[in-house]
Amino acid sequence: MKKFLFSTFVLLAVLCFGQMPKPVWELNLTEGDFDAIVSTGSRQFKARAVAKEKLEWGPGRLGGQALYIKNDLKCKERPFASIEIPASEHFDFSKPFTAMCWFKPDVGLSGSLQYTVFGNTPSDYGPGFRMIYGWGSLRASMGQGTSKTGGGFSVPASKVKVAKGTWNHIAISNDGNMLRIFYNGIEVASTDKKIYPVKPRPFTIGSYNCSAYGFNGGICEFKMFDVALTPEQILTIAKEL
Repeated sequence: MKKFLFSTFVLLAVLCFGQMPKPVWELNLTEGDFDAIVSTGSRQFKARAVAKEKLEWGPGRLGGQALYIKNDLKCKERPFASIEIPASEHFDFSKPFTAMCWFKPDVGLSGSLQYTVFGNTPSDYGPGFRMIYGWGSLRASMGQGTSKTGGGFSVPASKVKVAKGTWNHIAISNDGNMLRIFYNGIEVASTDKKIYPVKPRPFTIGSYNCSAYGFNGGICEFKMFDVALTPEQILTIAKEL
């Protein structure tokens, strides 16, 4: 009965809000082979697993398996494991987009540190952006590349407490005017700050440039669209079971 009701919800969402766009990048991160991680989106390419000794496969969110990144919980021990999308697949995030994934923070992550889930910024101050799990909540970091222009916006921990040890869906969208963060399909923060373009460089999942703020936990079903999905579309994806 629940499956029928959810299928009906998805059908109504498609009818009301239009067909779901195809992701530009789509990495399942369920392959079971670090050398077989590829994008099945409209851009098809092979991703690179960095520091494989700190990567493993573990229980997926709906059975099966998913990628688990085992970086140092205190963010000190290098190298930092991650999945790297090559610079040749560069995307300008100053333009409309939506990026999302499922992630499962390890129960040992510190509430006083930050861990990069995904992003492409070359410094703490931008340009580009980073999606962060830190200080018990979510934050997007961006800027023009200097300490004076760096910044971002956060979801107050008092508003959203991200559950450790369980799968959570996060998304960030840019419609050209506003940036929005979504947690489990619900918009939880927004700003009119901008993401500034960055020269072609790798996009990393699970660390900051493979050199800092390494995430520890599970990540799967990473998707990036070249449009700002509607809140209804993001909720539909977050409720996919």
